[in-house]
Amino acid sequence: MCEDAPPGRTIPRAELERLARLFDRFEFALDPLSRTAREA
Repeated sequence: MCEDAPPGRTIPRAELERLARLFDRFEFALDPLSRTAREA
C-alpha cells in the first residue's frame, strides 16, 4: 500500500496530481483531436 494514502479506498496524492495534469492537458487543449490531447 502506498504510504501517503490514508487507509480505505482512496487515490494516493501523487496519482491524483498526475490524473489532474492529464485532465488539464485534455480539457484545455486547443485542438482536442491532436495527438497530445488524445494521449492525455
